[in-house]
Amino acid sequence: MSWRTQLDKEALDTRSGIVRRLPHDLAADVGLWLVDLDAYSESAALDRFWPMKYVKTKRMPLDPSARHLLASRHALRHLLAAELGHPAEDLVISRNELGKPHLAGGSVHFNLSRSGSLALIGLSRDMAIGVDLEIIQAVQEIDALARQSFTAAELEYWLSSDKKIRTETFLACWTRKEACVKVLGVGLALPLISVRAGFDFGVRSVAVELGETCREVKVSSLRPSVATVAAAAIAPLEAVTMARRYVCGQ
Repeated sequence: MSWRTQLDKEALDTRSGIVRRLPHDLAADVGLWLVDLDAYSESAALDRFWPMKYVKTKRMPLDPSARHLLASRHALRHLLAAELGHPAEDLVISRNELGKPHLAGGSVHFNLSRSGSLALIGLSRDMAIGVDLEIIQAVQEIDALARQSFTAAELEYWLSSDKKIRTETFLACWTRKEACVKVLGVGLALPLISVRAGFDFGVRSVAVELGETCREVKVSSLRPSVATVAAAAIAPLEAVTMARRYVCGQ
């Protein structure tokens, strides 16, 4: 059975709507997909890539969070397989010293974000990529998070926003910041306040402070559905290398 035949037999048949490709205005080689994890977990054989910690209990029903985790990883692996034309089970995914997953050989760069029963997956051949997805819902300690994570200009803009959409406005900036630190592969090691992401929905070059220097990444906001806010960011590979050196003190 060819890799594409296998793909069509499982949940990655995008015609079903379970995995939906999203339009965007980033580079042409960037692919973004929204995955319905509940529907996906009912359509795909998740046990093919079962993590070791589930092996002994895989005949027991999984809680929704664990099922969503497995479904998101399965979808990611099959999207990578489709991009490369290789069997999904042959792909080797590992993590760098800061915990960011990467594909052995580095021929395709990817990132994954989950929120509730949805996942956002981004792929790029030429650039590092970071994505973040959030369901629009109440955010605990939102004021404290905004003051801790937003620049002075961002905080002023957010505080002046319409109270009816203040949570959504917060998440618009938050997802942009998260996508930017994820594209650089440094995660929470880089304070969000050092990323001047703003609230724009179009593509924007964002300056990320790395000590006494800055590196620019391109970020764009997305609206995968009326109930979600998301963002995707891309950056040259040399920017990723510099960010890792800065965070690791090399």
